[in-house]
Amino acid sequence: MLSMRLLLAFGLLTGIFVDKCDLGDININDFAETVTVTNTSSGGDALVLVDFDHNQVAWHVPAGTSKTASGLAATTYTMSVLPPSSSMWVSYGDRLRMARDDLVALTLDPAAKPEAVADAAAQLPLIVAALQQLQGTENVQSCSADIQSTVAGHATLEFTTSADGTGFWVLDCR
Repeated sequence: MLSMRLLLAFGLLTGIFVDKCDLGDININDFAETVTVTNTSSGGDALVLVDFDHNQVAWHVPAGTSKTASGLAATTYTMSVLPPSSSMWVSYGDRLRMARDDLVALTLDPAAKPEAVADAAAQLPLIVAALQQLQGTENVQSCSADIQSTVAGHATLEFTTSADGTGFWVLDCR
């Protein structure tokens, strides 16, 4: 009998609470964190995956466009992108390593033109960063960032080509 009275009291109090509480003002966006992914390339479409703590979103992001992903109660996000082009015989990681080695050789070549050496020296940190963003994989480049509450995240990716013609992504997560 006591349990029936407790159930009746709980039902009555719940009804009073719901009657006094207006849930119409609550929006799912109040709990969502957003990240905008921008492909700043002039040419180079990307296949992008944005991974939050509890969900993930994947898209095709054409050059020069942006897309926004939302994650509920997220604290971090990771943006991953597939290689700009595929090669049947050489992995993306191997292509980046070959480009890095070619750029290093060019910067050390005493017969190289000064402009070529300067271009190679400028591209070398981008190639090294792309290699570090492979994080143990050979074909998926990614970067991560913490999500700050009430601040929309922004990630950019840009397709660029090294001096030897190797295409690669430059990723930035903030």
